[in-house]
Amino acid sequence: MIRRFFRTLKFYAQVPRTLSEYKLWGFLFAPGMVSLILSGLIFYGIYLLSGQLFEWIDAKVTAPWAWLDATINWSAAVLGFVAMAFLFVLIHKQFVIVLLAPFLGRLAEMTVRGIEKERFVPKLSIIQSIGRSAKVNLRNVFLEISLTILFFVIGLFIPLIGSLVATLCVFLTESRFAGFGLMDFPLEYRGYTTTKSFEFSKAHRPEATALGTGYIAMLSIPILGWTLAPTFATVAGTLLTMEKLEGETAE
Repeated sequence: MIRRFFRTLKFYAQVPRTLSEYKLWGFLFAPGMVSLILSGLIFYGIYLLSGQLFEWIDAKVTAPWAWLDATINWSAAVLGFVAMAFLFVLIHKQFVIVLLAPFLGRLAEMTVRGIEKERFVPKLSIIQSIGRSAKVNLRNVFLEISLTILFFVIGLFIPLIGSLVATLCVFLTESRFAGFGLMDFPLEYRGYTTTKSFEFSKAHRPEATALGTGYIAMLSIPILGWTLAPTFATVAGTLLTMEKLEGETAE
């Protein structure tokens, strides 16, 4: 499983060559600019909201012992940072990726077309692609939020160790669902229903998690990462998914 995880990350390194080979660099500008602007607005909004929330918590929560107060403050700081990162990635996935679905879906289509050449047959229109992207994301958002709330509760009631465990669990959950959404773009052009797409992602959990990890890692880089993340993650997900599909076909 660990080998499959790290092997998946190599697909991000193949993105520049793929964009050059299939002459797809032009698809980088429009989604990149939209992602950059929206990411900046989302980050600023979350920053303002979190500042007010932390001030409110600090005023309301007190402890009778200094060591306990310090432990609670440390745990709250860790969970607060995780919460900011979670909200940023969650909003980015549910809003920016859905909004960019026409661009990213087209990018995935052109990548699949370059790989399959004369075997390629388009499956969805732009409107259908937007609808499918929204359906896939909405299908996952409730489960994703529910799991994250559970991890935060664990982190709050078990200071220090609980905070670290909650951080890791939230990160893996975010990565898993992000990877699923990115793998769905090429699957739609192979005629997969959303149910079959979910089953495919479930069968390739390490790959989906690694794919989402690369996406989140790029989002952690302000400006450059915000600009490149949607395009690079979409192409990496397409290359990964097509390799898996070709392997299954060969078998």
